Amino acid sequence: MELLCKSCGEEIETGWDTCPNCLSPIIQIKICPSCGREIKETWKICPSCKASTGNTLTTNHTPVKNATTNGTVYTSPTHDSFASAPVNNYIEFTLEDKIADRYIVKKKIGQGGFGRVYQVYDQLTEKFLAIKTLPYITKESVNNILLEFESRDRLNNTEHIIRAYQPQLTMYKGQNIIIYPMEIADKSMRDWLSETKNRLEERLDEGIEIFKQACLGVEAIHETGLIHLDLKPENILLISNKYGKDVSQKWIVKISDFGLARGIGMENLEMLQDGIGTPAYMAPEQILAARWKDVGKEADIYSLGMILYEIIDGDLPYSGSSKLIKEKKLNTQIHITPLQSKKDVAVIAMKCLEREKTKRIKTVSDIIYAIDEKRRIEEEIRKIKKRAEVMLDEGRKLIELKKYTEAKTILKEAEELDNSNKEIQKWKTTIEEIERIKKLDEELAQRGEMIFIQGGKFNMGSNEYADERPIHQVELKSFYIDKYQITVRQYLNFCKATRRAVPAAPRWGWFEDHPVVNVSWEDANAYAKWVGKRLPTEAEWEFAARGGIISQGFKYSGSNNINEVAWYSNNSSNRTNPVGRKFPNELGIHDMSGNVREWCSDWYGHYPTHPMANPEGPASGEYKLLRGGSWNLNESGCRSTLRNSSGHQNSEDYIGFRCVQSS
Repeated sequence: MELLCKSCGEEIETGWDTCPNCLSPIIQIKICPSCGREIKETWKICPSCKASTGNTLTTNHTPVKNATTNGTVYTSPTHDSFASAPVNNYIEFTLEDKIADRYIVKKKIGQGGFGRVYQVYDQLTEKFLAIKTLPYITKESVNNILLEFESRDRLNNTEHIIRAYQPQLTMYKGQNIIIYPMEIADKSMRDWLSETKNRLEERLDEGIEIFKQACLGVEAIHETGLIHLDLKPENILLISNKYGKDVSQKWIVKISDFGLARGIGMENLEMLQDGIGTPAYMAPEQILAARWKDVGKEADIYSLGMILYEIIDGDLPYSGSSKLIKEKKLNTQIHITPLQSKKDVAVIAMKCLEREKTKRIKTVSDIIYAIDEKRRIEEEIRKIKKRAEVMLDEGRKLIELKKYTEAKTILKEAEELDNSNKEIQKWKTTIEEIERIKKLDEELAQRGEMIFIQGGKFNMGSNEYADERPIHQVELKSFYIDKYQITVRQYLNFCKATRRAVPAAPRWGWFEDHPVVNVSWEDANAYAKWVGKRLPTEAEWEFAARGGIISQGFKYSGSNNINEVAWYSNNSSNRTNPVGRKFPNELGIHDMSGNVREWCSDWYGHYPTHPMANPEGPASGEYKLLRGGSWNLNESGCRSTLRNSSGHQNSEDYIGFRCVQSS
């Protein structure tokens, strides 16, 4: 008959007391003499054929041959050898202690509701292992622990389960303890969470991959009929993926301590501190449980939800002492704060954390499927958005180069990627704008389109700032004003025709349909004379900006919503933008509240206290007036009544101008 080591599966022979592969003590497996079924040492009859087993029990540490059975193998200490051992509380090992005459304690790794874990050096195998220590409780508890260890053979997938070896009863400083050797990992998920706590968004993809592998381990446990009941980051172990199947994964993730909760008797709840598991991660029903059948796989689903919540948020939804956390979980008036994340997996975490276990995601398989589906959708959306963004950038460049036909084609392709995507819908508006831009370009090609301003009276100034006071009545004659600010194209044509020095280009370079900048008052005045026009007086400028005799009293030129009518610090991308892209004011004039400030003909001075007719400002002064907002100003700096000034020879990359003509 073929005999196999129950720890590692190595083929063994009768008479061996230790497995030559894993060095675990060989477990005795009793065979029914009638039907050949494996049976427990304590069974008096075989449950399959009802024949007498003829069992006798061994009670020492040395493997003893049993000649009363047809199939004979060898064992480590039997269950009954634990029965006379006293109940002990947890004990602490110290560094360099030797356990079971072979394991040297190196450090304490962690502890939980079901035991303590140490890193040890196995002198026989010359390898590092982890050992979990349990206090001896009852014979039934030990039977359950051993049965659950043996049930590991039934796992269909052990890739994500930490490898465990035969539990052993041993003595330590005169006390009976159970030690449970197992494979050791590079770190726990708790270590990983601590190391990445300051980069939540960056760690999310890696964290979801770790979580998904952990789910595969829990799924394997559930398929065996076990429940973990103490899932937490400390029990999710990470091994560096040097030789793994999937080299794209940084870690091989394994679950430790599976099913151990089932091994410790419910009669010892007081020793387990009023619950089954770790309070921060346990489900509400674990807190209230009085019997095993009241706690099922749903509890592990809840714990997985807690772990995913912590990966996304960086903290757990409940804080406080263990007692307070339990009270919060049972209080129906206290609800978990919904997760805020760019990733759709936040929805999965919240669904796992339903207080009512019947409302949670049903199985771990459902969690894995949901994660894969969410990630697939996220990846598709990401690809669509990325491609659409590339197309948008290409379209913008083509628009600036006046290649409207090509731009229109590219933006239509972006729309076809996903016509329900809101971002692409915005770009559809850009497509519609192309024809308007083309028409605008034709207008700009002319010698400056002008708007007629019907003369009339208005109240100039405001009470906002001292130099805007007092509000005083002004009467103006009719005049014409440029519809748009003077563009780079217009000004460079002037420089070419008059051999005037071209101003320095701004840091973003020259674009022909942007307003010209870096021009002084002297430059602007020279251009105005060249085209047969003049610079506006301050009164003319404010009258036109307010909307003339049809003014609706807006705060900005054409609207109370600055984004509709102006390029300013919050929307300009820190540079000028093409003229005429924003809505005009009541008279059809563009950009009087933004893009660039504009030179006026007046010297700067205080407002008069009496009504004026066609004022032209002081006869002399130190500074020339500037009016209007600009790309680098906030909302307050773009009001129609705001005044500013600068030396007449100064030039800046936020100062331009427009011209007027008397009627």
